[in-house]
Amino acid sequence: MCGRFGQISKPAKYISRFGLNASEMQDVAPNYNTDIGSEAIIISPEGDLKKSMFGFTPAWSQKLIYLFNARCEGDFNPTNDQGYEGEMGIFDKPSFRHVIKSQRAVVPLDYFVEGPEKERLKKPFIVQRKDKEPFLLAAIYNPWKDKETGELIHTFAILTTAANKLVAKVGHHRCPLVLASKQLQDWFNPNASIDELSKLMRPFDGSEYEAYPVDPQIGKRNTKKSPNNDADLIVPIGEKPSKSP
Repeated sequence: MCGRFGQISKPAKYISRFGLNASEMQDVAPNYNTDIGSEAIIISPEGDLKKSMFGFTPAWSQKLIYLFNARCEGDFNPTNDQGYEGEMGIFDKPSFRHVIKSQRAVVPLDYFVEGPEKERLKKPFIVQRKDKEPFLLAAIYNPWKDKETGELIHTFAILTTAANKLVAKVGHHRCPLVLASKQLQDWFNPNASIDELSKLMRPFDGSEYEAYPVDPQIGKRNTKKSPNNDADLIVPIGEKPSKSP
């Protein structure tokens, strides 16, 4: 699972880092604790930075339902086998089967937050690149329209795979689908086949990443009325779970 992440770099850095053809967003403050229901930056297939709400809602839904993660394997791989190479069930899930084929996006970020399967965010860890550079998570998006008010709300969810070795050391069984910069073009290819997309849906190589524990305060809700979003949340409070793979 991935229910929290940080976007603390300036938009200009995301643009240059990933070679985007996009205008810089001037009004985006650092977000240390993106929570479900919060607004975040995503990258569209056109290469533009867009604001969208973290929590996907299908077009057919009568209300906002905040699906924040989408399993690549769908109902397959119930044991979360890291070496799973079978069919990707996301292409058959009613909520995702259309958007995964035509409405793919990525989330530029500086880290995501994960915890052990049982304690979850009561024992949170920051997962980031060792060089502290931004990276990309695979996502799907949908503009959902409120039929009562007519309001159009842009929503997205992060794709997940079985845990890689690093996230498994944290104690969790799932992790977000991290895409290398060189995979961005393949992910956005409108003519990509199911087989081609499925090959991208594997646990990421954690050799260039690290994890360290942070204050459980980061796991508390972050809302406009009760902001829980500052740099103190990502200060290390202990040792890394073990040497990164």
